[in-house]
Amino acid sequence: MRKMKQINSGGASSISDKFRGYSEYWNTDKNIILPVRSYISFYICPRKFYYSAIEGKSEKSFNMSIGLIKHRILIKDYYELLEDLIESLNYTRSLNNFMFLWQNKISEICTEQNIPKDIVEKINNSVLKRWVRDRERIEFMLFNKTTINEIKKIILPFAKEYYFSSKDIAVSGRIDIIFQKNNTFTVEEIKTGNSPKNEPWFTDKLQVVFYSIALERIFHKNCNKGTIYYLDANKAYSFKIDDELRKYAKDLRDKCISYYLRRVFPQGKKTLLCNSCCFNSFCKGEHNEYNNR
Repeated sequence: MRKMKQINSGGASSISDKFRGYSEYWNTDKNIILPVRSYISFYICPRKFYYSAIEGKSEKSFNMSIGLIKHRILIKDYYELLEDLIESLNYTRSLNNFMFLWQNKISEICTEQNIPKDIVEKINNSVLKRWVRDRERIEFMLFNKTTINEIKKIILPFAKEYYFSSKDIAVSGRIDIIFQKNNTFTVEEIKTGNSPKNEPWFTDKLQVVFYSIALERIFHKNCNKGTIYYLDANKAYSFKIDDELRKYAKDLRDKCISYYLRRVFPQGKKTLLCNSCCFNSFCKGEHNEYNNR
């Protein structure tokens, strides 16, 4: 797979309120909602967007199915195990014992499911930092036999597979992990494929940007950073969700809505991605634009 065309999103770029998801800049009165994957499809190829979003054809493929299975293994095992182990605090009331059991169980998951340990450890470290920061509070609650549901609110600092839908900004989707710290969100996305050498695929960054905009609209809290984990490559990338990325996503959304409402049959983009596209069998030969990305 070729690397998608990048726009500059250096660390020095600003994040202004104008481009936040909760600002009027993102408002739309078109009364439609499109999933984030439709906007990503349009970026890859407008023809792909037409077949999936307008004609309603299925985008499923063998590779997508395999990726979904691997993704579900990690998400399901990691979070359900964490919730199950938290229940053990009812009996042990010991955070040290809990953390020891948790690390051992995570190691078992990595071995059994062939999931790269480094990636799981990166996710794990994000969780553990929250526990360490709130250690005194958690131990006080354990000592005073506070209900496990209250303790979960501290130990589980993320929303597991958070589904959202906002007609105001015409976006819906599902987020893998959400971290909240100091009234600010961080979106973390898990990908099962490979990655470029030094940065994530631009389509994956766009996906996280749309998620961030949606969170800002729904909760009216800032989301300044995203992280993408690539399981097969055993890599993780973090990046700032700046004004340039936000404006790019907004322009893409507006163009998609226009195409959707006018039912436009667009030009295709002939790229190496065409060979693996699930619409290749009936789209082949119809491209009239070559776009080398």
